[in-house]
Order: sequence, then C-alpha cells, then structure tokens
Amino acid sequence: MVRRGEGAALVAAAGFFFLVLCGYGLLRPVREAMGIARSWDDLPWLMTGTMAAMLVANPVFSWAASRWPRRWFVPAMYVVVAASMAGFAAVLALGPAEWRVRTGHAFYIWLSVINLFMVSVFWSVMADVFSREQGERLFPAVGVGGTLGAIA
Repeated sequence: MVRRGEGAALVAAAGFFFLVLCGYGLLRPVREAMGIARSWDDLPWLMTGTMAAMLVANPVFSWAASRWPRRWFVPAMYVVVAASMAGFAAVLALGPAEWRVRTGHAFYIWLSVINLFMVSVFWSVMADVFSREQGERLFPAVGVGGTLGAIA
C-alpha cells in the first residue's frame, strides 16, 4: 500500500526502471545481431570477452562507486553510457566498413557489462532512497515498472 507522500517517488522509481529495462530490451537484439554478424562461432569468444571485461570493469566500477558521492556518480555513469552509445553509433556510421564487425563485437561485450552496472546502480539508489519498510511495500511495484519496460 502506498502511503501519503510516497506516490511521486514510487512513480519516478518505477518509471526509471521501466526506461532502464526497456532500453536494454531494445538494444539486446541489436547486440545479438552485431555479435553474430560474421559467424555464430564468435559467440563463445564474445562470452569469454564479456567475462574478461567484467573482471576488469567490476573493480574499477566498485572503486569509483565507493569514493564518489552518489549524487555525482550516478548521473556521471549514465552520461558515460550515453556518450558510449553515441561513440558506437559514430564509429558504425562514419568508420571504415572493415571496422564494423570488431565494433559490433566491442558493442556486444560493452552492453553485456554495462547492463549489469545500470541495474545494480538503480537498485542501490533505491535501497538508499527508500527505507527498509518502504522497500518491502513499494519494491514490488517498482519491479512491475521494470517488467513492463522489458516487455515494451
């Protein structure tokens, strides 16, 4: 049950989670197509590359998240994600054709890694914004927002 004064925060949280999972849902088929642009045989290597990238990115991400204030780190992370997307689009549109397969492979790995960080940052912010009691009541509705985003 939503109590007085919680409605706006709940709608904002569910709406934001909707957007996070909807965005990933839209990009996942693009990632898959780019990953197999040359051959299905590339997938095992892309999974290995994703694991290696995560082993490097996770300590860097954890270090940054633990040292910078949330009000600065969270927006900065989403700006980096948006700038990365623009960079991939620019390379694909303007770069030489022979770069496309490797750029697609880099995008495959990047999206796989960044998706985990985006979702974990979202929930860590929710854990900071809402109390335990509020979370027990409101997080199911926030999850519905994300589920609807993934479906959309």
